[in-house]
Amino acid sequence: TDTYCFYCSVGCKTSVSTLDDSIHEIQERDNYLCERGRFHFPEVPSPGNFDINTLKNYKSATVHLSASLSAEDYEALKAMSEGLNWKLSNYYSQSGLWQAFAKSKTLPAMDFFTTDLNPQTTVVIAGDIEHTNPVAINRLNIIVKEDTRLIHLDGKPSLRLKNMGAAFIDSPAGLKDQLGESGEIILLINPVDYDKNYGTNASLELYNMITGTGIKVRTTLFSDRKNLYSFYDADKTAPDTPINIFINEYSDDMASVVVIDNGKTVLSTNFDCVIGNNGIYLNSRNEYYKNTGIFETATMFDYADLKKVEIKKHANLKEEKPL
Repeated sequence: TDTYCFYCSVGCKTSVSTLDDSIHEIQERDNYLCERGRFHFPEVPSPGNFDINTLKNYKSATVHLSASLSAEDYEALKAMSEGLNWKLSNYYSQSGLWQAFAKSKTLPAMDFFTTDLNPQTTVVIAGDIEHTNPVAINRLNIIVKEDTRLIHLDGKPSLRLKNMGAAFIDSPAGLKDQLGESGEIILLINPVDYDKNYGTNASLELYNMITGTGIKVRTTLFSDRKNLYSFYDADKTAPDTPINIFINEYSDDMASVVVIDNGKTVLSTNFDCVIGNNGIYLNSRNEYYKNTGIFETATMFDYADLKKVEIKKHANLKEEKPL
C-alpha cells in the first residue's frame, strides 16, 4: 500500500507491505525515511465491542483530541461535540506559538523542504527536532553551505548537529546578539516540544524576537504528531472539567479512548480505528495530502454517521512579522 509515515509531521511517503493483519516491511517512496518510520510498526487492534456512542453518556466533558487524527475524523468529533456540550482541547493548544497562528488564521510558507539555503543564512533549530523530526536534519545536512551558520536552541545537544558544526545554546537570552550579520534566518521549530522545556509562551517569544530583527525569516513548523490540520483551533483552549476524555492521546499506535472522571479512570479501551487511516492530512511541507489507510478499518467519521465535513484551509504569510 502506498501511503505516508504514521508518525511525525514531515509526512514522508512510504510503501507498506502487509501479511494478513500484520505489517511486514516499510520502505520509503521519497528521498529518505528515518528509523522511526521504517521500523516502529504500529499495532493493529482486533475489532472490539466498544461503541463510540458510549461517549455520549459523558456530557459537559473536556475532550482532548490527538493531532494524529485525520481532518475528517477531527471535524466529525467536533460535530459530535455540539450536542453534548463538549469543550474541545487539541494538541496544539499546548503552545503559545500555535495559538498565535490560529488567531491569525495563517501559517508561514514552510518551504524548508522545497527551497535551498541562501548565502549567509543562519539556521535556528528550536526544540528536539533531531529525535522527533529527524528527516529535517537529513534535509539540512544535504543543503547546508560553507557559510551557513547553525544554532541549536535546546537543552539536549544533537550529535549530528554537533558534527555539522552547530553552536549550542541552552537559553534563548543570548540568541539575538548572534543574528545581526545574517542575510536570512531559517527557523525550524517544534513549538510544543520547545514550550515543554522553556514555558508555555516561549516559542511565541522566540518567534517574535527573531521576526523583530528586521532580517528576512522563513519558518517551518514541526510536530511529533502526524497532522498539523487542527492547529487552527489551538487558540480555543478549554480548561479541564471533572470529566476528561482523551481520544488518541494515550497511544501513538492505535485509536484509544480514556475517560477520567474526577481523577479516576472509568474507561480505557482501544477500538478498530488505526491512526494513519484514510483522510486528509497537513504536513510540515505545507501540503494537504490524501492518505491511504493500511487496513480497512472504521474511522471517527464513520462512527459519527456523517455524510461529509468541511475541510478548512489556511492562508500563508507573505512576510513574517511578530504575532
